[in-house]
Amino acid sequence: MISYIISRMGDKKSVSIIGDGLNEIADSEHPNWDEIVERVTKEDFDGIAELFSLESTAIKAFEKLSERVAVRHGSVFFDGGEVTGPLADHLLRALREGVDVAPLVKFWENLANNPSKDSRESLFLWLESHNFTIDQDGMIVGYKGVRSDMRSVSSGPGIVNGVETNGNLDNTPGNVLEVDRKYVDPNPDHHCSRGLHVGTWSYASGFGPVVVEVRTNPRDVVAVPRDHNGEKMRTMRYKVERVLAGLTNWPTEGPHSASVLFDL
Repeated sequence: MISYIISRMGDKKSVSIIGDGLNEIADSEHPNWDEIVERVTKEDFDGIAELFSLESTAIKAFEKLSERVAVRHGSVFFDGGEVTGPLADHLLRALREGVDVAPLVKFWENLANNPSKDSRESLFLWLESHNFTIDQDGMIVGYKGVRSDMRSVSSGPGIVNGVETNGNLDNTPGNVLEVDRKYVDPNPDHHCSRGLHVGTWSYASGFGPVVVEVRTNPRDVVAVPRDHNGEKMRTMRYKVERVLAGLTNWPTEGPHSASVLFDL
């Protein structure tokens, strides 16, 4: 037989049930509070333990965020197929901790569009090892050291805001820089090679007198060179967001201070 008690202490209410293997309690701040109270007062106890479980609640909410990513019975599915590995493990851990996983889901969907198998398999693990950040759109937050005139330290052909150019590329905030993917070197054993490079804060701040924050879609990452302790990635596209350090005539901020972000 199952029994229940609804009690109040100050401004907070609580409900508990016990019997037939159940021993659950929830207070009025529980996200399922109204449904729990309705079910217990109707003595509808079938499957009610899932309502008390915050983990089950988080997983159910997560399933509604994406048509491609789902969690069922503690397993992660992408496009209907079960997947394992560091990204799946991280996602499950974030769910259990009650973290907003929408940025991570968007990152995963963006990453799935990367044509490089090596990038798809290794990029998340690399980002996690260097404590990179993912923004609310699933983009990678990275850094780039540039010259004091906001142009790239290295020169070469590229596209800035849709216009083809050649030379030291303009990294003024708001600009989108691109290189045709076929010209970006995919070999991680080639160090300073063809492509746009984005790095960690420590790498970028030692590379040029001005440091800018850039956002990169994981689908556009071509390689992670193994030099410099793996502190940079080679990509075909990024957008310059803001100046972080090095210029007194720009409002500067520390890394990660301007957005709600998902830290890995």
